[in-house]
Amino acid sequence: MKHDRIFLAIVAVPLGFGPADVRADATVAQQIVARRAVELLPPDIAAIFRDHAAELEERCLEPDVLWTRDPDKRDRARWHYIMLDIEAKAATKEARLEAASRLPHDDIAARRLYTRLKRPDAGRLPWIIEDSFKQLVDAFEDGEASKIIECAGHLMHFALDAALPFNATRDSDGLEAGNLSLGRLRPGERHYENQNARQRVFDELIRRNREHYEQHILLTADDTDGISNPRERSFTVLTEALGTLDEVLTADREILSALNVIDESSFGEMQEKYYDQLNERCGDLCVERLRAAALFGGKLVAGAWSVAGKPNAEKIRARGSNGKTVAAAPAKGGKPATNGAAPASSGVVGSRNSNVYHRPDCEWAQKIAPGNLVKYNSAKEAAADGRKPCGKCKPG
Repeated sequence: MKHDRIFLAIVAVPLGFGPADVRADATVAQQIVARRAVELLPPDIAAIFRDHAAELEERCLEPDVLWTRDPDKRDRARWHYIMLDIEAKAATKEARLEAASRLPHDDIAARRLYTRLKRPDAGRLPWIIEDSFKQLVDAFEDGEASKIIECAGHLMHFALDAALPFNATRDSDGLEAGNLSLGRLRPGERHYENQNARQRVFDELIRRNREHYEQHILLTADDTDGISNPRERSFTVLTEALGTLDEVLTADREILSALNVIDESSFGEMQEKYYDQLNERCGDLCVERLRAAALFGGKLVAGAWSVAGKPNAEKIRARGSNGKTVAAAPAKGGKPATNGAAPASSGVVGSRNSNVYHRPDCEWAQKIAPGNLVKYNSAKEAAADGRKPCGKCKPG
């Protein structure tokens, strides 16, 4: 693999999904980019994000985790993608890109097209990014650090959505192209993470190679200009992502065919060989897509700060440190931790921004911001509060 060709010019963050798709918490890619983002944000505001690095990672996950329980966001699935190729006449790269070039960039015109095609589910991502950008501008103008981190985390999440090809196409799982599906599985079921081409490449492959991919996202500080027109840049990033779709689909299809994988059983037998070969074929592309997401997200944050008039970061930090941080109460029986407290040495812990519980020594538990930490006396107590066990530390 030739990862050393790839450079990241600036930074920031966060995977997305197609209509009616049930997906796992796609945390790995989001957290990779979030960690790298803080390193190269404009120096005047980088300190704000360093102060709240753990909270930023959590905020990046909210659109996939916390918002699923919010009745005011019932149409949230459409926020993570847009079918640029909705009018494509064939499932080819050329046809997709030609259709993408004709898709209206105006929200009202796009809605009219969706209505005419009887596809109201065709996606909202560029306009959601535009709205999220405005919210971050307002947060910078207000000068409250916690709100800046919240809005930036959400915006970075959508930036990653825009950089991934399956969020730019009507073929959100590869079925239209004939790629193998293991069925519509639910989180926790065997092979859930392997069920379609999108999840195999941009969830599971990245998870398996997280450290290697992150190490090969090389950072430079050469490009620090921000974005002032987030909607148009969104369409550019999405179109570039769409251009990589055929490479991903072809690699997935050819590897599975060569290994004689035709169903869940045969996939289980060849799973390790499949991912080894997929890494050889798509590893560079995964790193490049993470790079594109980080570049887009960082420029969005820098652009919002600039549009807000570049407010003084030291004043924002001072304002945040003068107030008391109050831990949010859990939904039911969980006990909120005091600000700055370390996880308990017994029992289990969770975050107010997720529905998972962990052993206190779990690496993910260590990333929970103190103000978001929720403690439980036992796994049974956490489960009764509606939480599910972490798949990595497997709490009792």
